[in-house]
Amino acid sequence: MKRIDLVCKMLAPAFVGIWLSSFSAIPCLIATVAWNGLSLALEYRLLSTVYHRAPALQKLSRSKKCQDKLDPRALSGVTQLVKGACIAMIDGWASYFRQEVVLAAVALAVLHCTVLSFGFVMTAALAWKGVPAHIIGVARGLGAFLGVAATYLYPVIQSKEGTGKAGLWAISTQWLCLMVSVASVWIHKTSVATSLLISGIVASRLGLWMFDLAVTQLMQSTVEEQERGRIGGVQSALQSLMTLLSFVITILAPDPKEFGRLVIISYVIVTIAALLFSSYFYRSSLQKS
Repeated sequence: MKRIDLVCKMLAPAFVGIWLSSFSAIPCLIATVAWNGLSLALEYRLLSTVYHRAPALQKLSRSKKCQDKLDPRALSGVTQLVKGACIAMIDGWASYFRQEVVLAAVALAVLHCTVLSFGFVMTAALAWKGVPAHIIGVARGLGAFLGVAATYLYPVIQSKEGTGKAGLWAISTQWLCLMVSVASVWIHKTSVATSLLISGIVASRLGLWMFDLAVTQLMQSTVEEQERGRIGGVQSALQSLMTLLSFVITILAPDPKEFGRLVIISYVIVTIAALLFSSYFYRSSLQKS
């Protein structure tokens, strides 16, 4: 599934570039809306098919404690509904931080609080530096290609070294590759600095997506089945919160000339993620021994 996702991310910029170079903005907008509408219908159909073919999915599996808190008979008003929602949210976060794999999960979430990716902030910064749009597109494509390569490399490493070591190798690879991007901050020649910045980010995609796969597998194998949905929801919320925080950091340093500071801050955040996962791996190794 991750491979399909990354292949789509690799091909999408190319298709959009072809559309924009061949047609005006309005037809491209209409085509994009139509494509998303078809994708929504297809996704709903596939989810519905899976739901009806797997009876286990149709059984509501909640703990008795959670059922008691969310008893519909006790939630007879708007206030009670809000109270029930707050209780469920607090219970979900509390359960999340009780998980054995919490440090690894937080490490993955922390990686979303960075500008060292081909997101909106990095794209705007590269455009300000005068990097042509087609170069940015090629860099995105190469990064996605390495991501796809990670989906082939990860199973090989995981089968030989185990999930924990594969994750440690992955986050270390990302951290080392991004050192090249950080070095660009102190290079005064713009063309060289930009090349180093892009090269480091592209190379780091291999480690990033391997790390994503490793942490996802750890969460699936260690979190109890009845808790996986709730824990996964908290994980998604935390990752979105970290993405939002990256935008807040950018707002605090909006001048493109200060982008180097954002690069350094982002690298510190990646370092924190690496330390969190290393701590998880060390504790896990001690428990096994």
